[in-house]
Amino acid sequence: MIHTNSTIQQQLLICGLNRPVVAKTIFSKAPLQLFSEDPALTISKIISRYYYSNNDLMTIDVMKSRLEDSLSRREQQKVKNGESPMSDAELSNWYNYVDSLYDTNQDTSDEMLSELNKYVKKNLSEAAIYDEVSKEPENIEETLGKRLDDIKSINLMGNNDEFEDVTGNFAGRIELYKKLFEKKIPTGFSNLDYVLKGGLAKKKIALIAALSGYGKTTMLTNLSSNMVREGYNVLHISLEEIDAEQMLRFDKIMSGMSGKDILKGLDSTNEGLRSVYNNYNRYEDTKNLLYVAKMPGTCGLDDVNQMIVSANRKLNGDTIDVVVLDYPELMAGAHKTGNDSMDGEVIYQGLSKIAQENDVLLITGSQLGRGANSKEIMSFSDVEGSYRKQNICSFVATLNINAEERKEGYARLYLDKMRDRELVKDKFLYFSFNKENLRYGMEDDKQEAEHHQLVDDTYNSTKEEYKQKQSKATSKRENIMTNFV
Repeated sequence: MIHTNSTIQQQLLICGLNRPVVAKTIFSKAPLQLFSEDPALTISKIISRYYYSNNDLMTIDVMKSRLEDSLSRREQQKVKNGESPMSDAELSNWYNYVDSLYDTNQDTSDEMLSELNKYVKKNLSEAAIYDEVSKEPENIEETLGKRLDDIKSINLMGNNDEFEDVTGNFAGRIELYKKLFEKKIPTGFSNLDYVLKGGLAKKKIALIAALSGYGKTTMLTNLSSNMVREGYNVLHISLEEIDAEQMLRFDKIMSGMSGKDILKGLDSTNEGLRSVYNNYNRYEDTKNLLYVAKMPGTCGLDDVNQMIVSANRKLNGDTIDVVVLDYPELMAGAHKTGNDSMDGEVIYQGLSKIAQENDVLLITGSQLGRGANSKEIMSFSDVEGSYRKQNICSFVATLNINAEERKEGYARLYLDKMRDRELVKDKFLYFSFNKENLRYGMEDDKQEAEHHQLVDDTYNSTKEEYKQKQSKATSKRENIMTNFV
């Protein structure tokens, strides 16, 4: 059976959607020859650009979002040129074509694969010949011969360009392993960066959970401040803090000054505030920290995405690297079901999409339920819908701070979800906490010993209290039974 060009092009797009290597190595070489007209031509370019920087399969939502951006730019140009805009029917045809790509199964029959291979090789060969002839190189036979040999080796369903020489490609291995550290952003905490092997990765979600009033927002603010000092642009979005309180928190952590010192001479000499800004100006590598506050329930996923776009515009050529969101449970949901667990999952899925499409690390927080306070180890399992949310996040940690630790200026971070847990002895990381400037920091040897002893003493004391309560309860039950009998 001989298929039409439109069918072959559609099947080629489906193949590229399902196999990123096809999109990366074929679509970008000669799109005008492979895809003769729209919408296939434009969509092939969208797929190619997506897989250039993404490994995850392209979802239909991502496709339609990028198509919308492409068509919007096209319409703007039409208006400038005095041309008529696209009709609703024409626009509908574009999105119907996208639907067809995701609704149609890939034809993996021998006949179709044979036709696809022939079609690709023929068009790429013609494009290569035209390109080399137009350049008129002296060694045209050599350069053209190599290009044609590469084209001949293409096998759409095989492993062309996917082979890795395990035993012999030393240089290639170096480049491959460098990717392990690509786009990782240091947290500014050396103990955490060690277990994370350099930091947190872009396009991922990291989550910090804590009891209400026990340091979640302060830890998120520390991370924002640290990453700015590490040389990254940060957008910090708050859904529960008022501007003055959060700004003072930023100034304390960034400057290392107490609130009293910062507010010294306010409205007269402004001595304290001047010291803060002098401190900011000392660091040449310090990047931008942008802050946005929204009322709870008024900020949705689209708003977060738009804030990133607006922030990038404000940076004039630079881009946001990190988005800190405090915290998603206070977001507005477009289609709330009343099921907190399912609604939370939808929000986190949307945030994951935002992180991927905008090439940012997204750090967020969550509030533990009250029941977690009575547990020896507070974990993310005490959050509504924890399993659904945790599956979406690449890193999850829980602040464990008991009353004694809080009093003495200590905190522990329990690593709920991460790779290479063997790098951490008991799944806890230990921090000092300065109550004056709100900075979390690394403990020295003395502080570490004191902290561990404090935790042990508190645990033993709690255990003894529990035993005494159990003993009293048992005695009470025995007395009741005796009197009853």
